[in-house]
Amino acid sequence: MTISRRHFAVAFGTAAVPGMAHDDDGDPALDRTAAIHGRTNPIAVAGYRLGEWALRQLKLTRGHGSLEVVHYAPATIQLSCVIDGLQASTGTSAGNLSLRLVTAESTYSVIRNRKTGQEVKLELLPEFLKQNLNTPVRNLLSVAERVSRMPEAQIFRTKA
Repeated sequence: MTISRRHFAVAFGTAAVPGMAHDDDGDPALDRTAAIHGRTNPIAVAGYRLGEWALRQLKLTRGHGSLEVVHYAPATIQLSCVIDGLQASTGTSAGNLSLRLVTAESTYSVIRNRKTGQEVKLELLPEFLKQNLNTPVRNLLSVAERVSRMPEAQIFRTKA
C-alpha cells in the first residue's frame, strides 16, 4: 500500500515528508504548498491558486526562467504566507532572485514575464480573507482542501 505525503502528514501529525516535493496522486495545490510552507494552510493554498492562474494568463510553465513574482504584504505571517503558495505553483525562488516579498500596507501579488514585460497583478478578495484568516489549526487541512477547489472568482481578483 502506498501512502501519499499528505495522508502521512495527517496520520502522523507532521507537515512534510523529507525529500518529497509533491505527490503525483494528490492535489498539487495542497501537496506542493505544504512542502514549501511546512503545513497545509488555506492562505498559502490561495497563493498557489494565484500563481496557477497567472501562469495560464502569461502562457508560461512552472519554473520558467522568465518568471518573476513579487508579493506585497504587511509584515504578518498570515498575509505573507501567500508567497509560499506562489513559490509552490510558479517554481520561482528567492535563491534565484525570481521571488521577492516586499513589506507593504496592502496585500497583492505581481507575476511577471521578465522577457516580454507582460504581468498580472492579483489580490485576495476581502471576503475570502475574512472567511479564511485565523483558521484554527485543527481545521487547516479541510479549509485548504475547500480553497483548492473553490472558483477563482471567490478567492481573488485582478488589481488595476
